[in-house]
Amino acid sequence: MARTNGGIIGKRNLSSHGTDKITSKTSSAAVTTLAGTRVVQVAIVAGGGGAGGEDSGGGGAGGLRNLELPVCGSTPYQATIGGGGAGGANSATKGTTGTVSSFVSACGTHPSAGGGGGAAGGCGNQVGIDGGSGGGGAMDGGTAGAGGSGTSCQGNDGGSGIGRTSPSPVPYAQNEAGGGGGGAGAVGADGGVGCGGNGGAGTNLAPIYPGALAPTCSVFSGGGGGGAANSSATAGSGGAGGGGAGSDNTNGAAGTANSGGGGGGAGGNNNADGGAGGSGIVVVKELDKASGVWNLRSQFAAQN
Repeated sequence: MARTNGGIIGKRNLSSHGTDKITSKTSSAAVTTLAGTRVVQVAIVAGGGGAGGEDSGGGGAGGLRNLELPVCGSTPYQATIGGGGAGGANSATKGTTGTVSSFVSACGTHPSAGGGGGAAGGCGNQVGIDGGSGGGGAMDGGTAGAGGSGTSCQGNDGGSGIGRTSPSPVPYAQNEAGGGGGGAGAVGADGGVGCGGNGGAGTNLAPIYPGALAPTCSVFSGGGGGGAANSSATAGSGGAGGGGAGSDNTNGAAGTANSGGGGGGAGGNNNADGGAGGSGIVVVKELDKASGVWNLRSQFAAQN
């Protein structure tokens, strides 16, 4: 019997006539498909993590997943947008983990994990929190805290903080800094002598979703920069993709709204707070494609 698919055996994909329409959701709402749509490509960006307070680690970026999923035509599918985590207050409080974003397709619900909160500089708070991307670590006297772990296929680990050393090559106050939060595209940098770690870079989605990614351009899920002890040190910069910048003296900067960016770490002021994480976004592209055979990547994505 002759094969009509070139001899390749596999699950056949339904044809889809979605005209490659792109819809961005920056608040929770349903996306109603066109009559001919059978397959969508969806970017799901969760809320970024908040940074910790005082000499703190940057918040981890919200998890980012890019999936190809089956749908039915003329049907509403719920997109849920996760909020950013709150920044920690002073040295006693870590940042809060961001909230999950998700998209419901014909085969189930597909979540992205919120970014991990950044560590704080006070005793017992120096380890970053796990998340979509991990929050940056901080310092506690002579102890350098580790960054949190990222979620596989969604983000990367946060950088470690740096603690005091004795004897120190620079004044103690310059030798206290937080690590950068992890980003979707890169790990957060470790804190160094006199400098907070930079946040990990996010991921550029413009090649897949051209011209429809306002308000944050096309790069998403950047990690927050680590904070530093005072103005004689250098705070970490936020990762491309909405990560907030760390501070060397006062409150860290917030992650950009609807970017999934992590918040920036606080400076060395006892009352300094970490920056809040940025909220997430869901972008749906209704694919216009002929029938064919599912590749392994598409089959895996549809089952997760």
